[in-house]
Amino acid sequence: MSLPAAAVAEPWQRWVAENLLHGVDPPELVDGLVDGGVPRALARRTVHAIARSPGLALAREHERRAQRLAQVARLHTAVRTLAPLERRSAPAAAELFERYWATATPAIFTDIVPSWRAQWTPHSLRERFGDVRIEACTGREGDPRPDANWREHRVEL
Repeated sequence: MSLPAAAVAEPWQRWVAENLLHGVDPPELVDGLVDGGVPRALARRTVHAIARSPGLALAREHERRAQRLAQVARLHTAVRTLAPLERRSAPAAAELFERYWATATPAIFTDIVPSWRAQWTPHSLRERFGDVRIEACTGREGDPRPDANWREHRVEL
C-alpha cells in the first residue's frame, strides 16, 4: 500500500515509523499527527500505510537483529566483569582514558569517593527539596514496552 497522494511531510512519516517500531499504538500516532496539524483522515491513512509498508517490516527485522546484537554485547561485557577487578588509586586523566575508558575496562579506584563531601544524602535532599513534588516513572522493568507505555508508569512523589 502506498502513501496517500496528499502525504504528510517526511519528518512526520519518519516519526510515525520510528514510533511504530517501538510499539506505540496507531491511534496514539494518529492523535500526534493531528496535534501537529495533519487532518485526521490523512493522519489515519498515513499511519495505516506506514504500518503495512514493506519498509517497516524490514526495519522491524533489523531492529530485532540489533536487539539480539545488543544482548550479545551486554553478555560479553558481563562475562568480562566476572574477572577480578583491578583495585588501585586513581590514575592520571590520560591513563584513565587510554587504559580504562577507551577499552571499557572496569576497575575500582580506591581514593576518589572518600574525598567527596556528601551532598546528596537523603537527609540533605529532604532539607533542601522536601516540599518539592516530582513526577517519576516506576514499574518499567516488568513492561515489555516501557517507552511506549510511559504514561501508565507515571507517579507523583
